[in-house]
Amino acid sequence: MKRIGHSFIVLIITALAALLTVSGCGSLKQLGSGGDSGTKKARSTTTVAVQDATNYTRDTLAQQNGQDALQPAEQPPQTAVPNKQIFAVIETNRGKIVIQLFPHKAPKTVDSVVKLINSGFYNGIKWHRIEPGFVAQTGDPLSKNNDPNDDGLGNPGYTIKLELNDVPHLRGTVGMAHNAKDVNSGGSQFYICLNDESQLDGKYTVIGKVTEGMDVVDKIQYYDVMNKVYIIEKPLVDTRK
Repeated sequence: MKRIGHSFIVLIITALAALLTVSGCGSLKQLGSGGDSGTKKARSTTTVAVQDATNYTRDTLAQQNGQDALQPAEQPPQTAVPNKQIFAVIETNRGKIVIQLFPHKAPKTVDSVVKLINSGFYNGIKWHRIEPGFVAQTGDPLSKNNDPNDDGLGNPGYTIKLELNDVPHLRGTVGMAHNAKDVNSGGSQFYICLNDESQLDGKYTVIGKVTEGMDVVDKIQYYDVMNKVYIIEKPLVDTRK
């Protein structure tokens, strides 16, 4: 009986051990599967968090710049290719200056400048800043009052946001001036480069280039007057032919 009892106890212990081993394997398998699910869930959560952060950053920056928040699927509008060439003609007492405008590079700014020109805004405005070898600047309506103390402070009553483009600042390039502390403070003042000025690239809105009368620009003196400024249009010439 003792031997049988001993064998019976051994048998029970062996059976319990086998049961615990099977249960343990089942638990490990479940944990492994749960671990995989947890990893996938964590990755999914991280992805959403990154997307949310990206959207938040983009929207926040847009709102700080005074723009409407962009939607994730929204794409920037494509600028239409112009079917005509637009030129601004400036008549001065030293001669005529012709500037080809680039509406396909700075559409909002060029549109504003054209409207100002057509309204007669620029007629009688002086060249209030002449930096030999650098730029000649004009477009400030306050220059009409003959008080040099407020020159450079005027605008048409509104400002224009910066429209950066890939046009380099070469001799004859025309760009919009703005306050050094606010790149979105452009209005009506513009400058003409007297030399290549690559350090200005990516900092100002380029709106065109001088195509005729660069020799006249070189002769412009402080407080010379733009007697008359007007727009002319020409058909777009296909230079690929």
